[in-house]
Amino acid sequence: MGTDAADTRGNGWQDLIVTHLDFEQARLYRNLGDGSFEDATSDARLAYATFHLSGFGVKFLDYDNDGNRDLFMANGHILDNIQLFHAETRYAEPKAMFRNAGKGVFENVTGKLGPDLMAPRVSRGAAVADFDNDGDLDILVNNNGEAPQLLRNDGGNSNRWLEIHLIGVRSNRDAVGARVRVTAGDWATYDQRKGGMSYQSAHDPRLHFGLGNREHVDSVEVRWPSGSITRLGRLRSDQIITIKEGEGLVGRAFPKVQPR
Repeated sequence: MGTDAADTRGNGWQDLIVTHLDFEQARLYRNLGDGSFEDATSDARLAYATFHLSGFGVKFLDYDNDGNRDLFMANGHILDNIQLFHAETRYAEPKAMFRNAGKGVFENVTGKLGPDLMAPRVSRGAAVADFDNDGDLDILVNNNGEAPQLLRNDGGNSNRWLEIHLIGVRSNRDAVGARVRVTAGDWATYDQRKGGMSYQSAHDPRLHFGLGNREHVDSVEVRWPSGSITRLGRLRSDQIITIKEGEGLVGRAFPKVQPR
């Protein structure tokens, strides 16, 4: 039902995730870089972990800012009497967070991230945004028959980050389709500006990069849909920047939002 794409292995190629009903597993397709994909669900250790889940909203995100794209799923069956057919399956299901341990191999860390992820809900759409501008990605989940949940990420680690807001000029204003490469030494990470993924959802338009313990990046390269390229040099971490096509860095304030 849901889908997303991201570079999960740090090789510059976007892999795909597609969520399904229970007993079908969420499928991870690795991009082989030659125009083809392979089903790597088992190799990524997602097969058993998603077997009993009916996934809808889904997003690759670096929730702990360690530089690896993790995976979030919002789950809930479509039949409120599913237990009559599958005794081990429930209508309301927990959400799931899978931490990328490196090279696109995931571990289920849902139980370590607080009771609100574990609480069963009939979840559908999921949107990811740094709504309080503190550098940690938060998650908004829409639930059937209940109020939506805003899951605020309070970090809990000292990892660094960089967020990039793109403004197209010759390209479309939202810069959908732009590709961004961030480097620090011999390390590089990639992302692409997308218009809408997940399940009937749209995310924060800013691109978020977890940097691990890197206090700065050496370069940022933006390849715009128009074909133009913007290159920036050394930048400090832990900030939100705005890049305008044809101009480079432009000033724009993103104040932190204090929780109430």
